[in-house]
Amino acid sequence: MSKIFLSHSSANNAQVLALERWLQDNGWGDDYFLDVEPSRGLAPGERWQEALRHAAHRCEAVVFLISPAWRDSRWCLAEFLLAKQLGKAIFGVLVEATPLESLPKEMTAEWQLCDLVQGLQRLDYQVSYDPIVPPTNVSFAEAGLARLKIGLQRAGLDSASFPWPPPGDPKRIPYRGMKPLEAADAAVFFGRDTAIVRGLDTLRAMQEHNVERMLVILGASGSGKSSFLRAGLWPRLRRDDLHFLPLPVIRPEHAVLNGDTGLIVSLETVFNDYGVTKTRASIRESLQTPDGLKQLLGELQQLASSRFSAGSSSQQEFATPLPTVVIAIDQAEELANAEGRKEAEPFLAMLANILSLNEGGQETPAMIPKPPLIVLTIRSDAYERLQTEPSLEGNIPRLFDLPPISPKQYKTVIEGPAARATAAGSKLMIEPALIDQLLHDTSGADALPLLAFTLERLFVDYGADGDLRLDEYDDMGGVRGSIKAVVKAAFAEPGRPPAVPANETERNALLHKAFVPWLSSVDPYTSERRRRIARWDELDDATHPLLERLIEARLLLRDRRHVEGEAQEMEVIEVAHEALLRQWDLLSQWLDADAADLKVLDGAQQAASDWIKHDRADAWLIHGGERLAATERIRTRSDFDRRLGMDGAAYLKSCRTKEDQLQRALKGTPEYDLKLLAQRWQKRKGFWRMFGLASWWKLFRFRGLASPGSLESAYLRWSFVRASINASIIMTVIAFYAESFWWAQ
Repeated sequence: MSKIFLSHSSANNAQVLALERWLQDNGWGDDYFLDVEPSRGLAPGERWQEALRHAAHRCEAVVFLISPAWRDSRWCLAEFLLAKQLGKAIFGVLVEATPLESLPKEMTAEWQLCDLVQGLQRLDYQVSYDPIVPPTNVSFAEAGLARLKIGLQRAGLDSASFPWPPPGDPKRIPYRGMKPLEAADAAVFFGRDTAIVRGLDTLRAMQEHNVERMLVILGASGSGKSSFLRAGLWPRLRRDDLHFLPLPVIRPEHAVLNGDTGLIVSLETVFNDYGVTKTRASIRESLQTPDGLKQLLGELQQLASSRFSAGSSSQQEFATPLPTVVIAIDQAEELANAEGRKEAEPFLAMLANILSLNEGGQETPAMIPKPPLIVLTIRSDAYERLQTEPSLEGNIPRLFDLPPISPKQYKTVIEGPAARATAAGSKLMIEPALIDQLLHDTSGADALPLLAFTLERLFVDYGADGDLRLDEYDDMGGVRGSIKAVVKAAFAEPGRPPAVPANETERNALLHKAFVPWLSSVDPYTSERRRRIARWDELDDATHPLLERLIEARLLLRDRRHVEGEAQEMEVIEVAHEALLRQWDLLSQWLDADAADLKVLDGAQQAASDWIKHDRADAWLIHGGERLAATERIRTRSDFDRRLGMDGAAYLKSCRTKEDQLQRALKGTPEYDLKLLAQRWQKRKGFWRMFGLASWWKLFRFRGLASPGSLESAYLRWSFVRASINASIIMTVIAFYAESFWWAQ
């Protein structure tokens, strides 16, 4: 796989051969593309461009050997523009003295140049390529080569270019289970090389063209969107600090502004990284002004640019642009949840405001030359709600499809982290028979999260001796049985702390009470199962020991976070991955049984949130008739009623008042009488049908009119039955209309 493309003028054939030698000596022996044709020389422009286009999804960087001949070549300029169009990382290498002002502005303004001409410390290469290049001595400045090496290492996209274990966390395990991988796990994130290249190319192209500013990463639940964003794109964007300034990833949860994974903490973290102290209170105050977020991002850009300028070579006198801020929102579907809309709406308004930059008006020095890029991950089934979000109207997103990892990549997902652990000194060998069995068993829905969970359990339970074997996997229950086996093991010793009920029926009843409705929900629009973040104090105390056991088993996650409406951080709990809602058979059965009630509950909470947002206006009381009755019925379940909350209860009370007023206003009108008549018919029609059927059945059973066997008796029986059926139909119709006439009076 060629990851580095070399572009040069044919006048610099000797220099490109010397640079090829240097790449080989420094670990890139198989990673570069340099086309050599003995009959025509090195890389005519058309052939080079064709190769780059074909390899666009695996090429990581393009190195241009700059000289007066390169500057004056139309082919070389076309290659440079193509690399920019494809969104590639670009390195300019000066191999002959060339005035910077004579080079394309984009080259000097946006990309670092490595000067291999000036410098006392030299590295010499003797090169030749018969008959094109005679024996030639090429000398490069070591300082420029060192700078190029650092740049190529930082541009490296594969996991091998990241350290393992990560600095500051020497005991971090290489298999992360159902939790999303973080930036610290970039070294053990495998199977997405092509998607990472494609994603970075897309972001660079969006930055360059400044038309689409929002990238939406779409994928099904369990496709690995969060890990792709956090361990794939983000650590690589952070390395490219000349062009990008990515903020720490935001997850909305219940509080997208004030939460521990919200916008304010994200901004505070970056300011601290640059040595500037900004309190959360001061950031919160700034965000309350119309252009507060723009000003804060502008300050960060100036800090980033100052740091880069202070550390850059004094020989580079050309100006560099400010890096583009990139704001990432993981699991953006949470922005549409009723719980959290109070903060989600102003947050979305802020995004719309910063995306509108440059659309008329003049910039101030503190503002951003180019607006930031927004990157969202969202489930495919939830994307429609993002499309219809009023705050983002007019901002056309770039869609990035992230399908599940190909089964062909599972082998890399299994072996890669073990190889990195072994290379770091923690031997971990995986038996080939185990790899084959894992590949055989990993298929179907939720294959990737189940594989990740299984590998984590194998490593935690059996990895201390330095190997993972097939017999250990069989003892654990395999991929499909891993969740069931872990749950069984979690409750295997009821008496150990925290003690849990020994009776399985009692345990299941308590678990049901915890998961439904507190830890799960069902989307009222798509029927998709979703995890829910619950406050620990919302859950019945009797369920706590059971949940503690599942936290120990890594099926649930517990943390302290800011919750909307609370001044202090609260202890919260959530399911480790939504795959658990589908793959744990018992939990799946509970959700099947309660799906209708959960949909009603979520619909009522969303409506209550909209009603409160619009100052409790009557126009937003949308529950009535059977829909209102269904919502009132679920309130008979105490846990559902508690989750509905005070706002939901107030909303339903207002809906009932409005419904009763409407019924009283309609009473006595023809419309009202017709409605009641229709309702009464719906209730009675079943009775009349059963009455008629029973009568007909009784008549068909009649046997006493004549002796069986004779033609005359058969004829008499049939005549009587036919007459009786007609009489029953007439009686049924008369009775119904008589009742209807009486009711209408």
